[in-house]
Amino acid sequence: MDSENIKNIKKILVGVDDSEDAQLAFRVAMRRAIELDATLVITSILEKDEMNIYQAMS
Repeated sequence: MDSENIKNIKKILVGVDDSEDAQLAFRVAMRRAIELDATLVITSILEKDEMNIYQAMS
C-alpha cells in the first residue's frame, strides 16, 4: 500500500486476546489510528469451550 492510500484509511480493525502478540498488535494499531486520525475498532472472540479443528468444521 502506498503512502497516498494509507492516508485514506478511516478505520482500523484489530483483534485482541491475552497473548503478547495481540498486545503488540493493539499498540501498533493504536499508534496508527492516532497518526491517521482513524477510528480504532477492537474485537475479541471469547470461546466457550475448547474444541479441535475437526469439531469446529462439523
